[in-house]
Amino acid sequence: MHPDFTSELAQLPISLPLFFAESCGYRGDAQFVALKWDEEADELWVADSDHARRGFSNAMTLLWRRSGGAEALARYRAELEAHGGTPWLLIDRTARTISLGNASEVWRMVHGQAR
Repeated sequence: MHPDFTSELAQLPISLPLFFAESCGYRGDAQFVALKWDEEADELWVADSDHARRGFSNAMTLLWRRSGGAEALARYRAELEAHGGTPWLLIDRTARTISLGNASEVWRMVHGQAR
């Protein structure tokens, strides 16, 4: 059983490709970008502290094909099943990492970043 993602962000075991946030439809310059991905609806939302927009969900499909992607996707699905709500994802564009968490943890990072 996975630890409760509501207590902190959990970094997923996958390295993001260059310009991953941009391939999701992100057009800003923030370090931390929030993603809300609904696999069943094939819908992705991309947001920073200033803007939110519908993104390109096909980028998520390509992400899970990378090394570590199957494990990362399994973790995402386990959290979804365990908690009944869609988990949020946090991209760190500088470190090229992606983490899983609840809305408050993800938004704490997004809104707390220096501009």
